[in-house]
Amino acid sequence: MRIKNSISEIFICNQYKNGESALTIQKKFGVNYRTVYRILKRNGYSSRSHSEKTINARNFDRGDYSKQIESARKRWSKENNPRWSGGRYENKIGYVMVHDDKNRWRVEHRVVVERIIGRELKRSETIHHINKIKNDNRPVNLYYFETDSPHKRYHGLKNKPKLKSNLYEIN
Repeated sequence: MRIKNSISEIFICNQYKNGESALTIQKKFGVNYRTVYRILKRNGYSSRSHSEKTINARNFDRGDYSKQIESARKRWSKENNPRWSGGRYENKIGYVMVHDDKNRWRVEHRVVVERIIGRELKRSETIHHINKIKNDNRPVNLYYFETDSPHKRYHGLKNKPKLKSNLYEIN
């Protein structure tokens, strides 16, 4: 379809020069986008690169891709995702894993201890399950070892002393 009126061709070129996309111009004039590109080519305009299209879309509040991605993330995050397990699962070894605020999976007994003592645990600090049940993460069942060495020493003892939770005594 050829636009007979040269005024509308000039108007189309001005719209494109001012940042409108060929798709938007197509909708306004009811012509095919190829016709829009033909008119632009005839009047000495070249088509925009992808980055220019993206910049113009952001400048004109059309198709802000970062907003679209953010809304998709919210739409499919946590409870909205059909595969969401509630932020908890039991790993192959038997420990309960929980999803934290920093978007990472962590062993639940370490998270429980961190909440009680009010700071993050160092990698060297070890938590022991007193009753040897790995998914029993009650504070009364957890014992804190400053390093792994005394923890291994405890497991090596033949006559093991009865342990009581020491979480509320940690500085």
